[in-house]
Amino acid sequence: MNQNHYWQKLEELLREYYTIIRTINKVSERQEQYIQGFLAAGRYLGIVTEEEQMTVIERVHHDIFGESVEQRKSSQRTRPASSEDYYNVPTWIRKGVKLRFEHSDNDHINDLTMVTDLLARKS
Repeated sequence: MNQNHYWQKLEELLREYYTIIRTINKVSERQEQYIQGFLAAGRYLGIVTEEEQMTVIERVHHDIFGESVEQRKSSQRTRPASSEDYYNVPTWIRKGVKLRFEHSDNDHINDLTMVTDLLARKS
């Protein structure tokens, strides 16, 4: 296997892996282990460096998800455990929109917790 073949196969593996994750939101442990082994083999054989691999991983990840690996990790940390829980939260709260009430006892409410409590009491 030459370097061009390695890069083609790596990109193919990553595209398939990330597309499955994006589509069904599940990680195939078997596929993940295969990719990890493929990455390690490329470094062991001296075909590629880890830095070169990371560049391809970032590029393919960005092509599939529209954001870097780090951006996606940080956005997942801020989401609840399940996607269903995440989407049960109103969009305006997920986006951090603050409400201002013109006619209330308070001049304005700018703390999201207070707004959520107020809405819960009115329900």
